[in-house]
Amino acid sequence: MPQKSKLLTLFKTVKNNFFLKISLIAFIVVAFTFNETGLMPAFAMIMTFAFLLKEPYRLFFKIKKYPIELKLLNCWVAWAYFTGVFTVKNINLFMNGFSSLILLVILINVIFLILVYDIRLIKHLIFAIFISGLLQILAIQFGFQTEEMINKEREYGLAGNPNSFGLKMVFASMSILIFMSFKKFKVNLTWIVAIALLIVFLDGVFDSGSRKSAMSFFVLIVGFIGIYKANQKYKLSISKIFIPLLIIGLITYALIPIIMEGTVLEERFEMGEERGGVEGDIRYKMFTFGLQLFADNPIFGVGLNNYRVYFFSGQYSHSDYVESLTSTGLFGFIIYQFVYIMAIIKSYKLSKIIMDKQVRFNLLFCTLIVITTKIIGLGIILYNSPSAMIIMVGVIGYVYHVEQRINNKSLSTF
Repeated sequence: MPQKSKLLTLFKTVKNNFFLKISLIAFIVVAFTFNETGLMPAFAMIMTFAFLLKEPYRLFFKIKKYPIELKLLNCWVAWAYFTGVFTVKNINLFMNGFSSLILLVILINVIFLILVYDIRLIKHLIFAIFISGLLQILAIQFGFQTEEMINKEREYGLAGNPNSFGLKMVFASMSILIFMSFKKFKVNLTWIVAIALLIVFLDGVFDSGSRKSAMSFFVLIVGFIGIYKANQKYKLSISKIFIPLLIIGLITYALIPIIMEGTVLEERFEMGEERGGVEGDIRYKMFTFGLQLFADNPIFGVGLNNYRVYFFSGQYSHSDYVESLTSTGLFGFIIYQFVYIMAIIKSYKLSKIIMDKQVRFNLLFCTLIVITTKIIGLGIILYNSPSAMIIMVGVIGYVYHVEQRINNKSLSTF
């Protein structure tokens, strides 16, 4: 009888939200790994359909206050549209950029609602991100790439460019670090496997030759170690975070040249120096041109996706800061950047009043994730990146969950 009861409980557990779990995992894997194939909208529809089967109208009774981060993001999208239609030089580029943006933002809101419906689904989101990174590595090891990509000096994985592949390695590393913090995962063998996977992902970053990926990876690792060490005490102290971070950061900085020796990444840094350092890089020219373009159009900007119309090579700015500033003007820039600023402020402030070590670590790591994402934003446009936006909604969803638990005086770890 007890055995039968256990089997029945297991069946109910598997059955409960099974379609939603599978569709969420499938969507995240596609968004992180195969988004350039055009498959993402189809899997997004399946995920949304699975969510609609759960009678989402009941969520309106659960959501007492929509998070300010998503309010700001939604307002910024509206601002980008209503100002852009009057300022753009190339309306087709604008509409293409806006249609992609509005669909992605709608999806981000849907994923947030899914996490509000059941915060435990965030584990499946994290697991899917890890699987996505693993698929990239397996594709290289088993040759699941086009012949053109295999013969490239820099690794592409399943991504469309090596920089994107490097960032996927960073995102996958985030998922490993989160699981390493769980109490039930504090076993020597588990940590050995996790560290081995981190080394594999770091090797992927080096092979990609992506400088921003390398920078964000080291910030992530240094930040994780600092937070983990500082979080061992019952009460968190600011000095107990920054002192370990400073020490570990200095040690890491000293070791970086040795670690990078003989890699594609080292070659790229050397090439940059040969071309005249920062000022000789086209990214620097994009940045300075963007500031001039903003100075000429400070209020409304030039419209989404229209920076490339003005830049001499027809390229976009390769910067989340420059692109948002030139596209939507100063007011739009402030609204958009406050999405990330508020996420950092909320997660850090909540960590200071939480006594549960696991929840406190989660919140501090959320802060680190957003900071790392903004470092990544130095080289990509975050609001055009499904991977970056999904990472952000995971942070927003978890912080919202903790906030609501505190208000209801029923805080628990996920």
